[in-house]
Amino acid sequence: MKYHSLKKREFQRVFQVGKRIDLPELTFIFLFHPDNPDNRLAVVASKKYFRQATQRNLIKRRLKAIISQIKLINDGVDAIIIAKTPILARSFEELKVLLESTFQKAQLS
Repeated sequence: MKYHSLKKREFQRVFQVGKRIDLPELTFIFLFHPDNPDNRLAVVASKKYFRQATQRNLIKRRLKAIISQIKLINDGVDAIIIAKTPILARSFEELKVLLESTFQKAQLS
């Protein structure tokens, strides 16, 4: 999946209007944006769940790397991934399977 980052207004719109998939490890919020063919993404790892910056950076790097490998059916998707504490216990491969299944639930891949 090739993506750009979400701007503040776009982020707020997706957060308020988008569809949610809640899992123990993460929350996935997405919104189809048919008039723009670009996929836009935000990965959030907040201090609420991860106190150390190294943990937040690790989670963001892993999620972005996995997302770049996933092939999407639809273009024009705005998405937010909010990481939660249990995600630290998952390996890279487990996270990849988790994200792929989440994208299939959302009918994106």
